[in-house]
Parts: sequence; structure tokens; C-alpha cells
Amino acid sequence: MSSSPGVGGIQDVLDGLAAHVAVLAADGRITLVNEAWRQFARASGDPELRATGPGVDYLAACRDDGLPFGETAVRAATGVRSVLQRERTDFSLEYPCPTPQGVRWFVLLVVPYGDTGAVVTHVDVTADRRPMDDPLSPVPSRTLVEGQVEAAIASAHPDGAEVAVLYLDVDDFKEVNDTLGHDVGDQLLLAVADRVRATTPSGTSVRRYASDEFVVVVPAAGRAEAAEVAAELGRCLREPFELSGDRVMVTVSIGVACYPTDARVARELVRCADAAMGEGKRGGRDTWRFFDPGVAARRHRRLTLGNALRGALHRHEFQLHYQPQVGLADGSVVGVEALLRWHVEGLGDPRPAEFVPVAESTGRIVPIGWWALHEAVAQVTRWRDEGLLLDALAVNVSGRHFSQPGFAERLLALLGGFDWPAERLELEITEHQALRQRDTSIRVMEDLQREGVRFALDDFGSGYSSVVNLRAFPLHTAKIDASFVGAIGDDERSSALVGSMVALIGSLGLTSVAEGVQTEEQVTFLASVGCDVVQGFRYAPGMPPDVAATWLRERR
Repeated sequence: MSSSPGVGGIQDVLDGLAAHVAVLAADGRITLVNEAWRQFARASGDPELRATGPGVDYLAACRDDGLPFGETAVRAATGVRSVLQRERTDFSLEYPCPTPQGVRWFVLLVVPYGDTGAVVTHVDVTADRRPMDDPLSPVPSRTLVEGQVEAAIASAHPDGAEVAVLYLDVDDFKEVNDTLGHDVGDQLLLAVADRVRATTPSGTSVRRYASDEFVVVVPAAGRAEAAEVAAELGRCLREPFELSGDRVMVTVSIGVACYPTDARVARELVRCADAAMGEGKRGGRDTWRFFDPGVAARRHRRLTLGNALRGALHRHEFQLHYQPQVGLADGSVVGVEALLRWHVEGLGDPRPAEFVPVAESTGRIVPIGWWALHEAVAQVTRWRDEGLLLDALAVNVSGRHFSQPGFAERLLALLGGFDWPAERLELEITEHQALRQRDTSIRVMEDLQREGVRFALDDFGSGYSSVVNLRAFPLHTAKIDASFVGAIGDDERSSALVGSMVALIGSLGLTSVAEGVQTEEQVTFLASVGCDVVQGFRYAPGMPPDVAATWLRERR
């Protein structure tokens, strides 16, 4: 911690806050007020701050001019005393305040200040009071959330402490609403809020900021403490929720920003945490990220890609490349994987890892995915008619397809139209995508499996519960992520990990495929541990159709 700032420094901090803020001594007398407080006092007929300024007994002011008479004033005074006496770590109260301009609505927030004092923050929520009746979270006002951050900033200064803001978003919440209904969706948000509150440290504020987004304010917490809170929230929210007979599994993406390192203004601090959350979501979800100043450039890049994706199909900018999959036992080609490629004028060739998450978040992945399925099946059919028959075609699909009505029927109709056997198609899906709607995914997969379609779990090892999902989903194949394959030979532990993955996959009766194989050393090791199939630059990269056809014919 840094040394305690002087009064002038504290005053500067308070004057930078939008809410009306005062610091109380142990006896309840006001010692400091900020500029917003002074302006409100002047507008309310107390230009000299005789009734509401430094030296005034705040508790008495509650009974006189500050809060209205009656039960509300009693509750306010009682709450302030409870914080001053350290019987509680925070207190909040909504109240109406008569002003010359009419009645305005405020929320009083009280938090400890130093060893014996308190910070009282009055947040004007009049203009942002529409969501006040929302049963999912008391007063989920954006203005109030920012006021909560400002209260934490003000209270941090006696010790020079930091403040951590976590922005939490429930991944793919819309699909819960669309699949299970809004009642279950509302129950899920309530359950998430309860679990977040139960998991976070004492004194933490948890407020809903938008439909499925929450802001968690952790006072007196720096990066290390924030990292612990974020990691624990991610872990606890992965546990299933039992809601109205449905077993719902969700993940969350969390962004973390810290005062004063990332921002000194509450609204900006929340924006930074939101930006960090967006980075994590686009990077694969089910993760947490600290704010990175470089996020602005990446945001601009994503916006550019998102705009370019509009109409990309109609402009025929997509192409499929094909990467062979080779059996380790005899070196034969067992199939090809169709890989999506995009060339767009002015942007070069964005990598799939860059543009696919953008397509996912905008919903454009669904028509793009159907195009890829149609193009891939059409291509292998043309090769078959030319005498080049493949045992298997692997195509990546988005988890969003499984929630589309009639997906299985439409896919089977596509295969029938080209007379391509269902058992020669393998759909690759990531663990996270399959878990978006676990039960729905399993039902669709089982329906297609009965017709012969096979399924591969892509990027095995990079998910959070791979062993469980290997058993639960109707899979034929598990593909070991290239990041693990690339570490073979670096040290004994990395190689042992890949060996264990191969053994686990085999013990469940599945075919193991190693992705990203680049060296003969990796091939030798994978063969020694019993891996079934490999693909990667050691054999061939993804190739345009004509180049792939030449390569395949030469290997026959």
C-alpha cells in the first residue's frame, strides 16, 4: 500500500466524483464534502453549507433537512451508525428528496472510512430509475453501480488502497431464454446473483448492470486479490444450476479493472472492466481478463471485421481449404478436415481465430456455417465422382446450429441431396460450444448419430471439464489441442500430459487425433503412446481444393 494521502489529495479525489460525497468522523460529524455535494446544497437553499457542510452533525441533518421525516430518516440514521460502529461493512437506502425543482430520488450508500469514520454517498438515480422494480436485483441502475464504485474509491484513500471492479457476463444467456424460456432465464439470473454474493468477500458490492451482466466492486483490493476473486467466481459458477426441473450449466466471462491504475473515474473504470470482459468473451469465453490498454486497437479491429462480415457470403469472399488426416498405424489418409478461410479486400486474410469469434457474437456464424457444410459436402462429392473417394469429411460447426430449429433434418437433407453417406461426415464442435445448451446439444447429436453422423470434440484439453464431457456426449473422436502437441519434447511433464490424454481417450473407446503436428519427433512420440490419427504441417497444411486433390492422389 502507498502512504496515506493528505487532505488536499483526498479533496481532489472527492471533487472528481459525480455523486454527492461526504466524509464523517466517528461521532457522525461531517469533515469533508465534495464539489457535487456543495453544488446540490447551494441549489437546495444552503449556499453557505451551514446545515449540510463540515462540522455539521450528519445524523441530526437526517432528521432536519437531508432526508424526509419518519421511518426513512430513522433507517438512514440507524444504518450510518451501524457502519460507524463497524457493526456492518456497508449500508444502502433509497429515498425521495424534495428539492426546489421537485422530488428527486437518491440512494444513500455508506461504507467505512479509515479506522473510525465513514463515507456517505448520495447517488441521484432519478433519471435512471426505470429498472427500480426489477425483482432480479434491487435497484439495478447504471448510475447506482457507478455510485457504488465512487463510494469505494472515496473510502480507499485513508490507506491509499486500490479498488477492483469486476464486470461479469453470463455466456450465451440468450440461448437459455430462447431454449428454456424467460422464466427459467430469470431464475438463472437470480441464482447467479446469489452465488456471486455468497462467493465474494465481505463488503463487496454486487449489482446487476444489464440483462445478464453484473458489476462486482471489491473495495481495498488490488490485482492479486481481484485475480483470486475472478478465478473463484469462474469456478463456482461452472457448477450446474437446478432450475424448474432443468439442469442448466453456464459459464461466465469476467473483466477486471483496478483503481487507480486503469482509471480514476467510476464510469471509465466500469468501461475498462467491460472492455476486458469483452476480450475474454471473444477469446473463447469462460475466462477472466485484466484490462489491457491495447484493447482499444483490438476493439477497432473487431468492429472493422464485423462490418466486413456483412455481405461477405454474397461477395464470395470465403473459401474452404482441406487438411489431410493421417492414420499413424499405416500412414494412410483417413479423411480431410474442411478449414474456413476468408480473404477480404483491404484486410488481407484474417485468421479464423480472429474472425470466427466475431461471427459467433454477431450471429453471422450460422449462415456461414451452412455455407461451409454445403461447400464441403459438394467438394468431396465432386472428388468422389472423379474417382477420389474419402473415408471421412470433418467440418467444424458452431454450437449455435444445435439450437436452430430443424438443424438435424436440414443437415440430413443436405447429405441426401449429394448422396453423401452420413457415416462419412464428422462434425467437430468445441467443448464450450457443446455446453452452451448441454441437454439440447446431446439430443441433437444423438438424433444425428442414429443416422450415422459422427462427432468429434475439438480442442480437447483446453476446456474445463473434458473428462466429464467425454463420457456425456455421443462422441466418436477427441482431438488433442495443438498447444499440447506443440509442447511435446519441451519437458517430460508436457509429453506425459499428452500421453495421458491419448490413454484417456482410448480407454473411452474413442479415436484420438493430434492437431498441429509439425515435427518427426512429435510423430514418433505420438505413435509410441498409441495416438490414432495426426494432422498438421508435418504432412500438409490446409490446401485449396485443387492443391488438396493433387496431394491426395499422390498419396494413394
